[in-house]
Parts: sequence; C-alpha cells; structure tokens
Amino acid sequence: MYALGAVRSDASRPQGEVLMLKTPTAQLAVNGGSQHPEKRREGGHGPTLADEVEHLLPTPAAHDSGNTPENHLRKKPGRSVVTSLQVLVDHDLIATGGRIVPPSTAGNESPDE
Repeated sequence: MYALGAVRSDASRPQGEVLMLKTPTAQLAVNGGSQHPEKRREGGHGPTLADEVEHLLPTPAAHDSGNTPENHLRKKPGRSVVTSLQVLVDHDLIATGGRIVPPSTAGNESPDE
C-alpha cells in the first residue's frame, strides 16, 4: 500500500496504519480535471479524490513497448521511477512502486566457496 498523493514510500508510516481515500465532493464533475497531488498542494490547496485516484498508477498504453525497465528510464530523462504499466507488470515492479531494486547477492554463492 502506498501513501496516497505522496512519494511512494511506506518508511514513515507506522505498521498497520490504514490510509483512506478522500471523500468525494460535488465539485468533482465541474473542477476541470485532476492535478498531481503535489502540484495541488504547492498551489495552497488540498488534493481532491480525483487528484489522488487518477495519479495512483500510470496511464496504461494500448501497446506492449517491449522495453526493459532500464530502457524505459533511459528514454525518459530525469525519471527515476518506471511509469509504464506494461513494464511494471512484465518486470514485477509494482511492489517497488516502479523503482528498480538491485538484485540481492545473498544466496548466489556456490557451495564450493
């Protein structure tokens, strides 16, 4: 579970704490669309339900890019998180929030060493 509208990290949240979605408001239909929650906060406003929900996951593409996570990030200068839903699924990155985690070296040693 990721903190809604924030950097995808559970490090600062106590174990067992449950985050809930914002309560929908009547203005959702006429507000002109969502903004990234951080942008909304920078403007001095709290994010709406639409801001939170529409920025939880990347927009899916209609095609399979065939990219590796490294190729995806190389094509997106300045990004450190994979945002392609297809690449996230193909390379099991949903649990990491799209961050590439270096492979663990534990257990890679042969019995002779």
